Parts: sequence; C-alpha cells; structure tokens
Amino acid sequence: MLKLKKVRINGDAGLAHVEAGATTATVQRAAAAKGWFYPPDPSSKEYCTIGGNIACNAGGMHGGKYGVTRDFVIALRGFLPTGELVKWGTATKKFAVGFNLRDLWIGSEGMLGVVTGAVLKLIPQPAARWTLLTSFTSEVAAPGAARKLFRSRVQPAICEFLDRESVLCAERATGKTVFPGQAGRPVILLELAGSAGEVKETRSAVLAWARTSTLAFKEARTRTEAEALWTVRRKCSGAMFELGDAKLNEDVVVPMRHYERFARFLNRLKRETRLPIPTFGHLADGNLHVNIMYHRDHAGETRAAETAVQRLMEAVVALDGAISGEHGIGLAKTPFLRLQHNPA
Repeated sequence: MLKLKKVRINGDAGLAHVEAGATTATVQRAAAAKGWFYPPDPSSKEYCTIGGNIACNAGGMHGGKYGVTRDFVIALRGFLPTGELVKWGTATKKFAVGFNLRDLWIGSEGMLGVVTGAVLKLIPQPAARWTLLTSFTSEVAAPGAARKLFRSRVQPAICEFLDRESVLCAERATGKTVFPGQAGRPVILLELAGSAGEVKETRSAVLAWARTSTLAFKEARTRTEAEALWTVRRKCSGAMFELGDAKLNEDVVVPMRHYERFARFLNRLKRETRLPIPTFGHLADGNLHVNIMYHRDHAGETRAAETAVQRLMEAVVALDGAISGEHGIGLAKTPFLRLQHNPA
C-alpha cells in the first residue's frame, strides 16, 4: 500500500518536494533542519497531510503575515477522476505555460482530482521571535485594539484572539488563571518573527500599544516562557466540550473594518439562542472559529444550534465576509453557498 509520505528539501532553491501523505509538521521539521521555514500551520499539523491542506487551501495562525497554502504551492501532480496522471507547473518559480490550473485545484476539495505530490516554496527561518499575551475588558474591545495596532503598520506573525468562554474553558482545563484576578477575560496572543533587529524595533511599538490599549499584558523572555503563554490557545478547543457534547465548528472570515460589529452580533446570538458560542481565531486575517456548543440529545438545543448557524452565515455574508476561510465547504456548508454566490 502506497503511503506517499516522502519529503525532500532542496536547500539551494528553497523548495520542498513532498508527497501528499506527508504531514504538515513533518514538512516543517524537515525544512527547519535545513534552515528554512514552511509557514502554513493548521492546529492539526501533526496529523493533517499536505494533500489535505492543498484540497482545502488550509491556513493557520501565520496566515496574516505569510499567507495560506495556495501562496506556497509551486507545482502539484495528481490524477483526474478518469485516471490520467496530470502535472500542474514545474519546480521553478516562474511558469507561464497555459492556464493556471494549479491554483484551480488548490481548494477544490478533491472535486477536480486527487493530489499525490507537490513542490512547495520555503522561506528563510526567522532569526528571532517574541511573544506577548494581552487581556481586555470585552470581546468588542479586543478586536478594536488589534485594529489600532494594525493601523500603526505592525504586522505580527501571529495575532490570536480568544473570547471569554474560550479562555474560561482553557483555564478550567489547566487549573490556571491566565491573568491572576482576571478569570475569563478575552485575550490576544501576539508573536513577532523576523530578523533580530526587526523584532527588537517592533517589540517597542507593541509594548507601547499594550500599555495604552490593554487591560493587562505579559511578555515571554524565553522560548520556554512563550510555550507557557501558548497553553491557553492550545487547550481551548478541546476543553469546550465541557459546554456541550456536540460542536458546530465554523471558520468564517470577517473584514477587519467590521470586527467590532461582528463581536456585537455574536454577543446577541449567544443571548438569543441561549447557547455557549466560544470563539477564537486569527485577527491578522479575520478568520474566526465560531464554535456553537449544544447537547445532541436535547431537541431544543439542537434546533437552536441549527438556527445559530444559519444566522451566523447570513451575518457574515452581510458583512462582506466568507462562510469558510480554510475548512472548506464539504457537505455541511453546501446549503450556504447560495448565500455567498449569486446564481450566475
């Protein structure tokens, strides 16, 4: 049985030749061993595969600064549904031979064919990183403060938002309060990456922002301290099942100019459906994971969850957003395509 897991790094050209079954984390580690960096990093990177990432155009926390899977695919190969082998592009950074069918395949969820391998672009490994965790008074204040930071031309490598329900779940799971005396406050987790000089200069600007725009903040002095700060983000998703035994996990995208408006909508949706809807995600690119929690054996909660998804999708489209940023459409979101696209 073919496993298609081979990874070969071309250190001279900054390219990774990978088979579709290789996991994202395997590619990242192989690249790092040669001094290169592969930025797309879905939270499932230890077990999700490059073929699946290409099929859904997966992103992750680094999307705001570095882009998503599509931005790193140089070429791919696979098979049509009729069985013919096809190759889209070559292992070169320029290719202008006919239609760009490579990009058409990326994000097509297997509808056009099956990807078996790809050539991926790599970038130099950042020389320095710096992490800062901040808290805020409300879900409206947090994204508003993030927009203020972005307006100052600061482009963090990662800018993760967690609402109060997400934070509370993580705190209960770990038995630790993120900020002592501030249980359940919304947080933003920032990471800068780049040259040592770039990170040092940007750190000063971010700390100035934190002093005037946040409720509290703490920075990591070492990578060990940074890993400790990341615990709240890593634990929140799985810990949400204390709020219900079923989850409708949506990955909508909202334009930055509508962040606060969307936060107010989510607050209304929670009140009116009486469901917990913990939300976290990537403020650097507007991709938010809205988790509608309910108990599958409770008929009223199930109906409320279905209503919540419909209202969520309608609100996102009304704000000029997208009903999916990286999870794709599949079967579950097919009914909502008519909201996103007109009949033409």
